Amino acid sequence: MLHMQLKGVKRVVLWKYVEVMIYIVSHSSMDLPHAYALYKKYSVVKKTQILISSTPQNLKVFKKLKIPKSDVRYLNFPSRESNNRKGGFALLPLLISEKRSVDKLVVEVLRDKENQFYFSSYTFDPHMAYAAHKIHQGGGRVFLVDVLKMKPKPIKDLHFFSVMGFKNILSLMFHNMVFGNLFYSGGSKDQPILTFDFKKSDLEIIDRESVLNGSMRFYLPNLVENKPNIIFLYSACPPNLGEQEYQSLIISILERIISRGVNIIMKVHPQCGRPVFLEKYQFEYLDNAIPFEFVEIEGLDAIIGICTAAMIGIKKPRVISLLNLFFEKDTELYNVNKSQLSQSDSILFLDELSQLDSVFN
Repeated sequence: MLHMQLKGVKRVVLWKYVEVMIYIVSHSSMDLPHAYALYKKYSVVKKTQILISSTPQNLKVFKKLKIPKSDVRYLNFPSRESNNRKGGFALLPLLISEKRSVDKLVVEVLRDKENQFYFSSYTFDPHMAYAAHKIHQGGGRVFLVDVLKMKPKPIKDLHFFSVMGFKNILSLMFHNMVFGNLFYSGGSKDQPILTFDFKKSDLEIIDRESVLNGSMRFYLPNLVENKPNIIFLYSACPPNLGEQEYQSLIISILERIISRGVNIIMKVHPQCGRPVFLEKYQFEYLDNAIPFEFVEIEGLDAIIGICTAAMIGIKKPRVISLLNLFFEKDTELYNVNKSQLSQSDSILFLDELSQLDSVFN
């Protein structure tokens, strides 16, 4: 509110109009379609800004989607890199510094209690989980778009005496020291995940399907006529396998598919580089920066991958998981991935390499 003293008038009070802002956090390739859908919905009527939470790959995607630079803000958190590469005590001062910048964002959002804050990543994105918690505490409007639909369960016993275990316990301790005891270690002992504890904040949860409200698939692969066409979802080597063993298994699978006269289109995970060991094959590679959730799948005969979350929720074409070929059954890591994929009842799990033959008969 503005107060102005004018000649001959005791006091004039003018109400200052503040435009309502929509803030949409984008952290991973999985939330990109939902962030884009929310942007398309709100940007025509309200000032809307996409906050990219320390994921530079997402900058490339929004550029390709022709979203104005003024509507995209990149939030750089060096601790993400340090935590993955160095870890240890160097993490603490970085988190303290980054918390100050997140606190400024919280103040900005709370300038008007009608502003809206959307986020979706309750794993691997502690900074925005903290922001959501503080905005909610301050009376702001916060919405959690449940993209994953599966909150990791707390790990009962981390391997404290292993290098990985000690590193993750230290990371959890530092994040809770700085951001206020909001996180726990979920996932598995082999792949611990820093997870936002929902019990700390009573946030409004929005179903992912209601946000999309239709298909976001507009990136067209080149299909070959008179041949079966599949997309192979390539991801990095899982932690339970050595690189050579992994590459050998991938080659065996691809050559088996090729022998059936199938056209293979490769979709490499946005956080992976193009696999050098597959250079001898003449595959079409889809744009690495475009998440699979944007790729048109109509006309395909199958989608094949190991255990990427992009396979979840697809009814057509057939979705085939190679999980059982890469992981030993009933191990903790296997159970975590199987539980995630089992959200979708349309995924076919192969137990043997020979079963690929029947897929294309």
